[in-house]
Amino acid sequence: MNWGETLMRMDHRHRVEPRRSAASGWLVIGLLAAMTTFPASVRADDITVEGKRSEENKFEFIWTVTNHSDKRITSLTVDHYLGKIVKPPKGWVRKKMTANVAEKQRAAPGIIEFGVEEPLKAIGRGQSRDFTLTIDRTWHGHCERRAALVGLEDGTTLEIPGVICPADENWFKKNVSLVGLGAMFAVFVLWRVTFGKKSKPAPEAD
Repeated sequence: MNWGETLMRMDHRHRVEPRRSAASGWLVIGLLAAMTTFPASVRADDITVEGKRSEENKFEFIWTVTNHSDKRITSLTVDHYLGKIVKPPKGWVRKKMTANVAEKQRAAPGIIEFGVEEPLKAIGRGQSRDFTLTIDRTWHGHCERRAALVGLEDGTTLEIPGVICPADENWFKKNVSLVGLGAMFAVFVLWRVTFGKKSKPAPEAD
């Protein structure tokens, strides 16, 4: 290799390296811009849904939704039992409700879906909204922790576990009196079968 070829290669290398450095710089800038444009995904602990029985009315239940994320909340779906009347916050509507006893539906576990009607009323970062449910007076106050479904402004949904909701009592609790009576009857029959034979007098000899 002569000196001419060597100098040409060195000159070509010096020209290529700045181009590579510039391309790398633009790549870093693009990544930073993408991170700024698209916020991080929302996690379950970024949103809280707290359910509780109203202190003023024992047949009223309230879910308080608080947003700690950068995406606005546009819908909420929760479980209920013996629900009758819902009162969404201003700018929201009831989109769906199953097992509504006020509408002569069967008294069974159901769901309530709330949706934002006015986009400006979506729940933004640091904001809270209350969703109220009036329950039939036959409700005994039994609650269970269920999963609520929260919808976000970008169309994604997030499942929030451990939300307290009005729930149907299990079979044993609802029929505890019948179970008690059945147990007492079973004990009585067992006693008659076990001790009745022993107390039966022996036949007299001829």
